[in-house]
Amino acid sequence: MANGRCRMHGGKNPGAPKGNRSAYRHGCYTAIAERRALNARATALLIEAIRARTDIGRKLRQGLLRPEEAEKQHETIRAKIADAFAMRKEAVALKYARLDRYHGRRED
Repeated sequence: MANGRCRMHGGKNPGAPKGNRSAYRHGCYTAIAERRALNARATALLIEAIRARTDIGRKLRQGLLRPEEAEKQHETIRAKIADAFAMRKEAVALKYARLDRYHGRRED
């Protein structure tokens, strides 16, 4: 209600106290946030790698880049792609890791 009281019982309900951590007991939502962050970084790396490969191809067609230099750049791009897939693999492993119910630690 507009006066800050419960419409059924008339009492005040200020909600949970500040700093309440009772809903944050098991760390399950932290694992979800970590997984989403890993996936976002992996996606950003993959997009960056795709743009770099496109740029190398364009420069090769225009004759602005020698094939030897292009091959060196392709090697660094392959390393970025491998890192991105490693992050994705880590995110999947994090998804299926069992969490200790009472302490928020992962069981291995």
